[in-house]
Amino acid sequence: MSDVLELLQVSAARVRVIHGSNGGRDEALLSGIDRRGAPRYQTHAAGRIFPNNSLAPMPCIITDISATGARIELSSGWFNPYKEPDGIGQKFRLVMQVDRLEVPCLIVHIKENQMGVKFLKAPQPVARKA
Repeated sequence: MSDVLELLQVSAARVRVIHGSNGGRDEALLSGIDRRGAPRYQTHAAGRIFPNNSLAPMPCIITDISATGARIELSSGWFNPYKEPDGIGQKFRLVMQVDRLEVPCLIVHIKENQMGVKFLKAPQPVARKA
């Protein structure tokens, strides 16, 4: 699991270099203010949600990430098909565009266009098409 955390930390750092600092929020999270099971890192990374049905992929922003999950926000103008209460427990595949990583996710929290997801497996490089 430490390899996954290291990969996600590098990914979050790369996004901060591209998009700029987040005003010290990472330092607050790293100091222990966040009481979650795994440390979360603030980011602003582009992603895509690939639903497990016939819906088209949806653009999203990954607003924070950890070794065990993430908070994502649907890009404005996109309808969120995962509304409460039916959306809780649904699964989809999340692709993180900066590092071309993909991970299967389980929705554990929904608030308007934001979702908290649990990673079902460790993120893996996106398979290249032949």
